[in-house]
Amino acid sequence: MLQQVHDSSPDHAVVTDKVTDVSQKFQELQQKLKLQEEALSNKIKNTDDFNAKVDELDTCIQEAREKLAAVGPVSTDPTAVEKQLDLVRVSRQTKECCLISN
Repeated sequence: MLQQVHDSSPDHAVVTDKVTDVSQKFQELQQKLKLQEEALSNKIKNTDDFNAKVDELDTCIQEAREKLAAVGPVSTDPTAVEKQLDLVRVSRQTKECCLISN
C-alpha cells in the first residue's frame, strides 16, 4: 500500500500512519490469539487429566463391585464368614488405594 503512494504525496504521511496503526493492532490481535490458544490448550489438558482420573475411578469401582458380588450372601458358618470378611477387607483396601492414588 505504501509503495503505491509516492513519498512526496501529501497522503503519504496519512497512509503511513494508518498502515502503522493497522500493523500494531494486528500484532496485538496475534498476541491475544496466542494467549487464548495457550489458555485453551491448558483447559484441554486439564479436561483430559480429569477424564483419565474418572476412567481410573470407574475401573476401581467396577472391580470393587465384582469382588463384593463374589462374596455372595452372608454365611452362617463361622469359617465361611471369616473368609467373606477377609474378601471384604481386601476389597476395602483396594478401594482406598484407588482413591488415594487419584
